[in-house]
Amino acid sequence: VTYSADLAIEIPGNLSQGGSWYRLDYSPPIGYPRPNTTIAATDIGDVIKFRDGLPGTKYEFWLYYSNGTLHDWLTWTASITT
Repeated sequence: VTYSADLAIEIPGNLSQGGSWYRLDYSPPIGYPRPNTTIAATDIGDVIKFRDGLPGTKYEFWLYYSNGTLHDWLTWTASITT
């Protein structure tokens, strides 16, 4: 039996604009999507699904937004124990 931690990171107000994207980074670097993954805003909708994390582990998450004007703007951060 294998256990893993899954969670959904909600992105309220995601306008799903073309030419914009989010970058999800986290530590420890165990889980999916991989740390520093870049995802087009049009592909996300309202949620980024994180899975295969280590159960009972404190994770630090950082979500950055970029577009033609902004680059790596920190939009969300959290410490979550899975």
